[in-house]
Amino acid sequence: MPYVESSAIRRIEWSGDVLSVWFRSGDRYDYDGVPERVYRGFLAAGSHGAFFSHYVRDRYPILRKLQH
Repeated sequence: MPYVESSAIRRIEWSGDVLSVWFRSGDRYDYDGVPERVYRGFLAAGSHGAFFSHYVRDRYPILRKLQH
């Protein structure tokens, strides 16, 4: 369960091409078809919010959205 230092994102996980992103608001989004290399880049990013905006959001379909 990798927790990250970010003002918007609390935690990210990847399993079987599904990337799960927990936001500080408590909402969780699961994105389908995300390759492991994108997950590893997300973990290593200097800005997790910027990485999410450029490489995840609007690039992969939302499999599931769980609101807090």
